[in-house]
Amino acid sequence: MKQPQKIEQLFKRYLQNQCSPEEIKLLFQYFETEENESVLKDLIKTELGSSGDADEGPETKEKLDQILQNIKNKIRKRNH
Repeated sequence: MKQPQKIEQLFKRYLQNQCSPEEIKLLFQYFETEENESVLKDLIKTELGSSGDADEGPETKEKLDQILQNIKNKIRKRNH
């Protein structure tokens, strides 16, 4: 299984509160790096039903930013 595909599956499980602590750790480790932030944004957009910047209205952008910040905060807390 390709890494992004596995991450996508883990992210969906995370949203459904079905991840083990080890899976959450793996997911957060993947998203810790800046280069993988775009993958996280794409996954959030997919979950919000937005496929790209063209159809990203203010409400969608606000939700995206809130979810992204929430996950980043959880990653930071895990690292401290």
